Amino acid sequence: MLSRDKLLHPATVIALVALFVSLGGASYAAVTIGTGQIRNGAVTGAKLSKGSVSGTKLRNGAVTNAKIGRGAIGASKFARGAVGAAALAGRAVGSSAIAPGAVGATALANGNVGTAKLADRAVTSTRLGDGSVTSGQLLDGAVTNSKLGSGSVTSSKLGSASVGTNSLADSAVTTGKLADTAVTTAKIADGSVSTARLAPGAAVSGVGSVFHTSLTLTSGQSGVILQQVPSLGTLVASCAAGVTTTQWNNDTSGTIGIEYAGVNAPGTAFADHFNPPSGGMVPANPSAGGSQSLTWQVNAGDGAAAHVATVEVSDSVAGTSCVVVVQSISS
Repeated sequence: MLSRDKLLHPATVIALVALFVSLGGASYAAVTIGTGQIRNGAVTGAKLSKGSVSGTKLRNGAVTNAKIGRGAIGASKFARGAVGAAALAGRAVGSSAIAPGAVGATALANGNVGTAKLADRAVTSTRLGDGSVTSGQLLDGAVTNSKLGSGSVTSSKLGSASVGTNSLADSAVTTGKLADTAVTTAKIADGSVSTARLAPGAAVSGVGSVFHTSLTLTSGQSGVILQQVPSLGTLVASCAAGVTTTQWNNDTSGTIGIEYAGVNAPGTAFADHFNPPSGGMVPANPSAGGSQSLTWQVNAGDGAAAHVATVEVSDSVAGTSCVVVVQSISS
Protein backbone atom coordinates (compact mmCIF):
# COMPACT_ATOMS: atom_id res chain seq x y z
CA MET A 1 0.00 0.00 0.00
CA LEU A 2 0.97 3.56 -0.54
CA SER A 3 1.92 5.66 2.31
CA ARG A 4 -0.72 8.34 3.21
CA ASP A 5 2.08 10.73 3.78
CA LYS A 6 3.46 10.25 0.27
CA LEU A 7 1.93 12.53 -2.54
CA LEU A 8 1.28 11.32 -6.13
CA HIS A 9 3.47 12.69 -8.82
CA PRO A 10 1.67 15.17 -11.18
CA ALA A 11 2.43 13.03 -14.19
CA THR A 12 0.76 10.13 -12.47
CA VAL A 13 -2.43 12.20 -11.99
CA ILE A 14 -2.58 13.20 -15.66
CA ALA A 15 -2.10 9.62 -16.73
CA LEU A 16 -4.94 8.47 -14.52
CA VAL A 17 -7.35 11.15 -15.97
CA ALA A 18 -6.49 10.09 -19.49
CA LEU A 19 -7.17 6.49 -18.57
CA PHE A 20 -10.61 7.33 -17.16
CA VAL A 21 -11.60 9.32 -20.24
CA SER A 22 -10.58 6.60 -22.58
CA LEU A 23 -12.52 4.05 -20.57
CA GLY A 24 -15.72 6.25 -20.15
CA GLY A 25 -15.74 7.77 -23.67
CA ALA A 26 -18.46 10.23 -24.85
CA SER A 27 -20.97 9.00 -22.28
CA TYR A 28 -18.90 10.51 -19.60
CA ALA A 29 -18.80 13.85 -21.39
CA ALA A 30 -22.59 13.87 -22.01
CA VAL A 31 -23.47 13.50 -18.42
CA THR A 32 -20.81 15.69 -17.13
CA ILE A 33 -20.95 18.79 -19.61
CA GLY A 34 -23.73 21.08 -18.35
CA THR A 35 -24.73 24.68 -19.11
CA GLY A 36 -21.99 25.88 -16.84
CA GLN A 37 -19.34 24.06 -18.91
CA ILE A 38 -20.43 25.86 -22.21
CA ARG A 39 -18.70 29.14 -22.92
CA ASN A 40 -20.81 32.09 -24.05
CA GLY A 41 -21.00 32.08 -27.85
CA ALA A 42 -19.52 28.59 -28.06
CA VAL A 43 -22.65 27.08 -29.76
CA THR A 44 -22.59 28.54 -33.29
CA GLY A 45 -25.04 27.93 -36.19
CA ALA A 46 -22.76 25.30 -37.58
CA LYS A 47 -22.96 23.33 -34.28
CA LEU A 48 -26.84 23.07 -34.54
CA SER A 49 -28.17 20.21 -36.60
CA LYS A 50 -31.10 20.96 -39.04
CA GLY A 51 -34.50 21.06 -37.25
CA SER A 52 -32.91 20.76 -33.79
CA VAL A 53 -34.45 24.04 -32.46
CA SER A 54 -38.19 23.36 -31.79
CA GLY A 55 -40.90 25.82 -30.64
CA THR A 56 -40.37 24.85 -27.01
CA LYS A 57 -36.70 25.82 -27.28
CA LEU A 58 -37.66 29.43 -28.14
CA ARG A 59 -38.21 31.89 -25.33
CA ASN A 60 -41.36 34.08 -25.63
CA GLY A 61 -40.49 37.19 -27.62
CA ALA A 62 -37.18 35.68 -28.78
CA VAL A 63 -38.08 35.94 -32.51
CA THR A 64 -37.88 39.68 -33.18
CA ASN A 65 -38.56 41.56 -36.47
CA ALA A 66 -34.84 41.49 -37.28
CA LYS A 67 -34.78 37.67 -36.99
CA ILE A 68 -37.50 37.23 -39.72
CA GLY A 69 -36.24 37.07 -43.30
CA ARG A 70 -38.00 38.95 -46.14
CA GLY A 71 -40.85 36.83 -47.49
CA ALA A 72 -40.34 34.20 -44.79
CA ILE A 73 -43.97 34.37 -43.46
CA GLY A 74 -46.53 32.83 -45.87
CA ALA A 75 -50.36 33.19 -45.78
CA SER A 76 -50.70 29.86 -43.97
CA LYS A 77 -48.76 31.25 -41.00
CA PHE A 78 -51.49 33.83 -40.15
CA ALA A 79 -54.27 32.87 -37.76
CA ARG A 80 -57.80 34.09 -38.78
CA GLY A 81 -58.20 37.72 -37.77
CA ALA A 82 -54.53 38.00 -36.73
CA VAL A 83 -53.75 41.01 -38.98
CA GLY A 84 -55.67 44.03 -37.64
CA ALA A 85 -55.99 47.50 -39.22
CA ALA A 86 -53.13 48.82 -37.07
CA ALA A 87 -50.79 46.21 -38.57
CA LEU A 88 -51.35 47.43 -42.14
CA ALA A 89 -49.10 50.15 -43.50
CA GLY A 90 -50.65 53.00 -45.48
CA ARG A 91 -51.61 51.90 -49.03
CA ALA A 92 -50.38 48.37 -48.22
CA VAL A 93 -53.49 46.64 -49.64
CA GLY A 94 -53.34 46.74 -53.45
CA SER A 95 -56.07 45.81 -55.94
CA SER A 96 -54.61 42.33 -56.51
CA ALA A 97 -54.89 41.56 -52.79
CA ILE A 98 -58.70 42.11 -52.75
CA ALA A 99 -60.88 39.15 -53.72
CA PRO A 100 -63.81 39.76 -56.13
CA GLY A 101 -66.87 40.92 -54.18
CA ALA A 102 -64.83 41.29 -50.97
CA VAL A 103 -65.57 45.02 -50.52
CA GLY A 104 -69.19 45.39 -49.35
CA ALA A 105 -71.18 48.57 -48.78
CA THR A 106 -70.30 48.64 -45.08
CA ALA A 107 -66.60 48.73 -45.95
CA LEU A 108 -66.94 52.00 -47.87
CA ALA A 109 -66.78 55.32 -46.07
CA ASN A 110 -69.34 57.97 -47.04
CA GLY A 111 -68.28 59.90 -50.12
CA ASN A 112 -65.44 57.52 -51.04
CA VAL A 113 -66.80 56.40 -54.43
CA GLY A 114 -65.99 59.26 -56.81
CA THR A 115 -66.92 59.68 -60.47
CA ALA A 116 -63.65 58.12 -61.60
CA LYS A 117 -64.48 54.93 -59.67
CA LEU A 118 -67.74 54.38 -61.58
CA ALA A 119 -67.74 52.42 -64.83
CA ASP A 120 -69.74 53.80 -67.77
CA ARG A 121 -73.47 53.02 -67.33
CA ALA A 122 -72.79 51.57 -63.86
CA VAL A 123 -75.51 53.74 -62.25
CA THR A 124 -78.80 52.15 -63.33
CA SER A 125 -82.34 53.16 -62.43
CA THR A 126 -82.41 50.79 -59.45
CA ARG A 127 -79.32 52.52 -57.98
CA LEU A 128 -81.10 55.88 -57.82
CA GLY A 129 -83.10 56.71 -54.71
CA ASP A 130 -86.52 58.33 -55.06
CA GLY A 131 -86.13 62.08 -55.45
CA SER A 132 -82.33 61.86 -55.77
CA VAL A 133 -82.13 63.42 -59.25
CA THR A 134 -82.51 67.18 -58.84
CA SER A 135 -82.66 69.91 -61.46
CA GLY A 136 -78.90 70.39 -61.19
CA GLN A 137 -78.29 66.79 -62.34
CA LEU A 138 -80.28 67.25 -65.57
CA LEU A 139 -78.64 68.45 -68.77
CA ASP A 140 -80.43 71.25 -70.59
CA GLY A 141 -82.98 69.71 -72.92
CA ALA A 142 -82.72 66.26 -71.26
CA VAL A 143 -86.43 66.08 -70.40
CA THR A 144 -88.07 65.35 -73.75
CA ASN A 145 -91.76 64.80 -74.45
CA SER A 146 -91.41 61.00 -74.10
CA LYS A 147 -89.93 61.44 -70.59
CA LEU A 148 -93.05 63.19 -69.30
CA GLY A 149 -95.75 61.07 -67.69
CA SER A 150 -99.36 61.59 -68.68
CA GLY A 151 -100.79 64.58 -66.80
CA SER A 152 -97.42 65.37 -65.17
CA VAL A 153 -97.26 69.00 -66.38
CA THR A 154 -99.66 70.88 -64.11
CA SER A 155 -100.36 74.62 -64.13
CA SER A 156 -97.84 75.17 -61.32
CA LYS A 157 -95.07 73.74 -63.57
CA LEU A 158 -95.66 76.35 -66.29
CA GLY A 159 -93.63 79.52 -66.20
CA SER A 160 -95.22 82.90 -66.82
CA ALA A 161 -96.10 83.33 -70.52
CA SER A 162 -94.49 79.94 -71.32
CA VAL A 163 -97.42 78.66 -73.42
CA GLY A 164 -97.30 80.39 -76.80
CA THR A 165 -99.69 80.18 -79.75
CA ASN A 166 -97.68 77.37 -81.33
CA SER A 167 -98.10 75.27 -78.17
CA LEU A 168 -101.90 75.30 -78.41
CA ALA A 169 -103.69 72.60 -80.38
CA ASP A 170 -106.44 73.71 -82.76
CA SER A 171 -109.73 74.35 -80.91
CA ALA A 172 -107.96 73.83 -77.55
CA VAL A 173 -109.26 77.12 -76.10
CA THR A 174 -112.88 76.39 -75.23
CA THR A 175 -115.38 78.69 -73.52
CA GLY A 176 -114.48 77.18 -70.17
CA LYS A 177 -110.81 78.16 -70.67
CA LEU A 178 -111.62 81.85 -71.16
CA ALA A 179 -111.60 84.12 -68.12
CA ASP A 180 -114.40 86.63 -67.67
CA THR A 181 -113.90 89.72 -69.89
CA ALA A 182 -110.88 88.05 -71.55
CA VAL A 183 -112.24 88.63 -75.08
CA THR A 184 -111.81 92.34 -75.68
CA THR A 185 -112.70 94.33 -78.82
CA ALA A 186 -109.14 93.97 -80.10
CA LYS A 187 -109.50 90.17 -80.00
CA ILE A 188 -112.59 90.14 -82.29
CA ALA A 189 -112.04 90.09 -86.04
CA ASP A 190 -114.07 92.55 -88.12
CA GLY A 191 -117.44 91.21 -89.21
CA SER A 192 -117.20 88.06 -87.08
CA VAL A 193 -120.11 88.89 -84.70
CA SER A 194 -123.43 87.98 -86.27
CA THR A 195 -126.91 88.63 -84.89
CA ALA A 196 -127.08 85.07 -83.61
CA ARG A 197 -123.97 85.71 -81.48
CA LEU A 198 -125.62 88.58 -79.59
CA ALA A 199 -127.48 87.79 -76.37
CA PRO A 200 -130.88 89.38 -75.75
CA GLY A 201 -130.38 92.87 -74.36
CA ALA A 202 -126.80 93.15 -75.61
CA ALA A 203 -125.83 96.77 -76.42
CA VAL A 204 -124.81 97.52 -80.00
CA SER A 205 -124.48 101.30 -80.08
CA GLY A 206 -125.22 103.98 -77.51
CA VAL A 207 -128.13 102.88 -75.29
CA GLY A 208 -129.71 99.98 -77.19
CA SER A 209 -129.92 96.23 -77.66
CA VAL A 210 -130.61 93.54 -80.24
CA PHE A 211 -132.65 90.40 -79.75
CA HIS A 212 -133.14 87.06 -81.53
CA THR A 213 -135.21 84.00 -80.70
CA SER A 214 -136.96 81.08 -82.37
CA LEU A 215 -139.93 79.22 -80.86
CA THR A 216 -142.22 76.36 -81.90
CA LEU A 217 -145.79 76.73 -80.57
CA THR A 218 -148.17 73.81 -80.51
CA SER A 219 -151.73 74.32 -81.67
CA GLY A 220 -153.78 75.83 -78.87
CA GLN A 221 -150.96 77.70 -77.15
CA SER A 222 -151.71 81.39 -76.57
CA GLY A 223 -150.15 84.40 -74.88
CA VAL A 224 -146.60 82.99 -75.30
CA ILE A 225 -144.08 85.81 -74.71
CA LEU A 226 -141.83 86.40 -77.69
CA GLN A 227 -140.05 89.51 -76.36
CA GLN A 228 -140.25 92.03 -73.54
CA VAL A 229 -138.94 95.50 -74.42
CA PRO A 230 -138.28 97.80 -71.45
CA SER A 231 -140.44 100.99 -71.50
CA LEU A 232 -142.34 99.77 -74.59
CA GLY A 233 -144.25 96.61 -73.66
CA THR A 234 -144.41 92.90 -74.52
CA LEU A 235 -144.91 90.97 -77.77
CA VAL A 236 -146.87 87.71 -77.41
CA ALA A 237 -147.99 85.00 -79.88
CA SER A 238 -150.67 82.34 -80.23
CA CYS A 239 -151.02 79.28 -82.49
CA ALA A 240 -154.22 77.70 -83.82
CA ALA A 241 -153.87 74.78 -86.25
CA GLY A 242 -150.71 76.18 -87.79
CA VAL A 243 -151.92 79.81 -87.98
CA THR A 244 -149.82 82.32 -85.99
CA THR A 245 -151.16 85.57 -84.57
CA THR A 246 -149.14 88.15 -82.66
CA GLN A 247 -150.18 90.91 -80.25
CA TRP A 248 -148.45 93.85 -78.53
CA ASN A 249 -149.37 94.47 -74.89
CA ASN A 250 -148.73 97.94 -73.42
CA ASP A 251 -147.65 97.04 -69.88
CA THR A 252 -145.90 100.39 -69.36
CA SER A 253 -147.21 103.29 -67.29
CA GLY A 254 -148.04 105.56 -70.29
CA THR A 255 -149.28 105.68 -73.87
CA ILE A 256 -147.16 104.19 -76.65
CA GLY A 257 -147.27 104.45 -80.44
CA ILE A 258 -147.53 101.25 -82.56
CA GLU A 259 -147.35 100.64 -86.29
CA TYR A 260 -147.24 97.27 -87.97
CA ALA A 261 -146.97 96.14 -91.58
CA GLY A 262 -146.78 92.69 -93.09
CA VAL A 263 -147.73 90.12 -95.69
CA ASN A 264 -150.34 87.46 -94.96
CA ALA A 265 -150.31 83.80 -96.06
CA PRO A 266 -152.09 84.45 -99.38
CA GLY A 267 -149.46 87.14 -100.09
CA THR A 268 -151.57 90.21 -99.38
CA ALA A 269 -149.98 93.20 -97.65
CA PHE A 270 -151.58 94.71 -94.57
CA ALA A 271 -150.70 97.58 -92.18
CA ASP A 272 -152.16 99.70 -89.35
CA HIS A 273 -151.19 102.03 -86.48
CA PHE A 274 -152.43 102.61 -82.92
CA ASN A 275 -151.73 104.57 -79.71
CA PRO A 276 -152.80 102.23 -76.91
CA PRO A 277 -152.81 103.60 -73.37
CA SER A 278 -151.29 101.79 -70.40
CA GLY A 279 -152.82 98.30 -70.25
CA GLY A 280 -154.00 98.42 -73.90
CA MET A 281 -153.46 95.57 -76.41
CA VAL A 282 -152.98 95.68 -80.21
CA PRO A 283 -153.41 92.41 -82.15
CA ALA A 284 -152.04 92.25 -85.68
CA ASN A 285 -154.85 91.56 -88.18
CA PRO A 286 -153.40 89.73 -91.20
CA SER A 287 -156.89 88.52 -92.27
CA ALA A 288 -157.28 85.01 -93.67
CA GLY A 289 -154.44 82.47 -93.35
CA GLY A 290 -152.37 84.37 -90.76
CA SER A 291 -149.19 86.29 -91.46
CA GLN A 292 -146.02 85.18 -93.18
CA SER A 293 -143.94 88.18 -92.08
CA LEU A 294 -144.67 91.15 -89.88
CA THR A 295 -142.80 94.24 -88.70
CA TRP A 296 -143.72 96.05 -85.48
CA GLN A 297 -142.59 99.64 -84.90
CA VAL A 298 -143.11 100.77 -81.28
CA ASN A 299 -142.14 104.10 -79.69
CA ALA A 300 -142.70 106.07 -76.51
CA GLY A 301 -141.61 109.45 -75.14
CA ASP A 302 -139.52 112.04 -76.93
CA GLY A 303 -136.13 113.72 -76.79
CA ALA A 304 -133.58 112.15 -74.47
CA ALA A 305 -136.33 109.98 -72.94
CA ALA A 306 -137.47 108.49 -76.27
CA HIS A 307 -137.59 104.68 -76.72
CA VAL A 308 -137.93 102.97 -80.10
CA ALA A 309 -138.09 99.30 -81.10
CA THR A 310 -138.26 97.55 -84.46
CA VAL A 311 -139.32 93.90 -84.27
CA GLU A 312 -139.27 91.54 -87.26
CA VAL A 313 -141.53 88.43 -86.97
CA SER A 314 -141.69 85.58 -89.46
CA ASP A 315 -143.63 82.37 -89.06
CA SER A 316 -144.13 79.06 -90.77
CA VAL A 317 -146.24 75.93 -90.39
CA ALA A 318 -145.04 72.56 -89.05
CA GLY A 319 -148.07 70.31 -89.21
CA THR A 320 -150.52 71.99 -86.84
CA SER A 321 -147.72 73.77 -84.99
CA CYS A 322 -146.35 77.26 -85.58
CA VAL A 323 -142.66 78.08 -85.93
CA VAL A 324 -141.98 81.72 -84.98
CA VAL A 325 -138.67 83.58 -85.49
CA VAL A 326 -138.15 87.03 -83.90
CA GLN A 327 -135.33 89.56 -84.43
CA SER A 328 -135.38 93.07 -83.02
CA ILE A 329 -133.38 96.16 -82.24
CA SER A 330 -134.38 98.67 -79.58
CA SER A 331 -133.09 101.78 -77.87
